Amino acid sequence: MKPYKEDTTMKKEQIQMISFNVIANAGDAYDQYVKAIKAAKQRNFNLAEELMKKGEQSLVQAHKAQTDLLSAEVNGEELSFSILLIHAQDHFMHAMTYQQTAKDFIDLYKTISENNNY
Repeated sequence: MKPYKEDTTMKKEQIQMISFNVIANAGDAYDQYVKAIKAAKQRNFNLAEELMKKGEQSLVQAHKAQTDLLSAEVNGEELSFSILLIHAQDHFMHAMTYQQTAKDFIDLYKTISENNNY
């Protein structure tokens, strides 16, 4: 007689919902970073910083959703990978990369503004 083995496979619907959460929050973060660069270009640095903070809040939410998947795998759950999950990871990484780009552009616009009366 085989010992009972608990099903440790995360349901497809759970993975989809987590993936959508990552996509939505990473997309929102990216959008906030784009707006922050545009605000900095117009020398509205207070708005740029506010938008960066909003983007970071969304990015934290995307990261928490991603961490749910990582934790599940570490705890022995089997995850069925899909194009949707890969797409979610792509959005997350893109938002993280663009966050640094936005910070760099905002710093650049501040420097130009301070030094050249831009």
